Amino acid sequence: MLKEPTFLDELNGLWAVAAQWLQEHTASLAISAAVATILIGGVWTIGMVLVRRLREVDHCSPPQRLTYRVLSRTKLTVAITLGLWMTARYGMAPAAVVHITNSVLTVALVIQGAIWLRELILAMVEYRAGDGEGVERLGTAMGLIRLLVNVALFAIAAIVILDNLGINVTGLVAGLGIGGIAIGLAAQGIFSDLFAALTIIFDKPFKAGDMIQFDTLTGQVEAIGLKSTRIRAANGDRVIISNTNLLSKQLHNLAEAERRRVQLTISLVYQTTPAALRKLDQLIDALVDQIPHSQMVRRGMIGFAPSSIDYEIAFDLREISPEQLFAIRAGFCLELLDLCNREGYVFAYPTQTTFTAAPDGALVMPWAPPRP
Repeated sequence: MLKEPTFLDELNGLWAVAAQWLQEHTASLAISAAVATILIGGVWTIGMVLVRRLREVDHCSPPQRLTYRVLSRTKLTVAITLGLWMTARYGMAPAAVVHITNSVLTVALVIQGAIWLRELILAMVEYRAGDGEGVERLGTAMGLIRLLVNVALFAIAAIVILDNLGINVTGLVAGLGIGGIAIGLAAQGIFSDLFAALTIIFDKPFKAGDMIQFDTLTGQVEAIGLKSTRIRAANGDRVIISNTNLLSKQLHNLAEAERRRVQLTISLVYQTTPAALRKLDQLIDALVDQIPHSQMVRRGMIGFAPSSIDYEIAFDLREISPEQLFAIRAGFCLELLDLCNREGYVFAYPTQTTFTAAPDGALVMPWAPPRP
């Protein structure tokens, strides 16, 4: 009866095979080991150089900065694994050892590729968001982006690794697909607001500190969050609007206007003569010229209303804030009111005149006849 080999016997057998392999391929092993050592040393040196260059990113162009960031994430483990694979393959190692090194190298390369791709995506997101300030404004959304990118890339990497190791991943892929659909439907609102936040950061319709007008709300943006944006309204209230709703309607960014327009319409009584209206043009021009950095756009009579003559005034102001616009507009209205009172211009108000006829058809005036 044959005796079953023990673990110690198997270990001794493997040692004997390894010793014979080392004796028969000493030269090839030495050459492969030297090449692997050079490779590992080169990768380590390049990594150190890239890390040092990353400290000087202010002096680099965006493509160089992106290249340095991605390549600096190269792991020394990949170089070591590649060196072992070269040593085993070109050193005439046993088939089992070559197979093991092939599998280990595949795992290392796939993980390294996922790390490179992750850094590439995050670097592009941060670059599109801005120089640090946009990433800071994005806040918790940036953390969620990192999480989603990591989960997606490393899930794909795990599937690729399992497939290369000979494992059937069809069921796993189907399960992940169904699970992803379920999570997407459950978190539809969150993802909608997240993508809206990304749109705000990337497209930059406004930023924190800007004065915006949304629907009937006018206020200053305080913070752009993952799900909502906080706006300090003109009356002091803090209004929180979801990012999706914020982008669903027309929005005015009052902070980026190079010119701000003051537009007024006044109504004058019909007793105002054409000569008085022509004189009013000159008076308005002189009044607007007194305002610094102003430019007249138009002024003049625009139509006949049921109870008044309508007169429009429009002029532009350059490089002022919304607060300054309010103050200048209020001051201009006071000066205009003082001018009209001083020059005898009368503002109209809605009126109606009723004409009554006597039984004989004679017109009855709406005032008492003079005494004889």
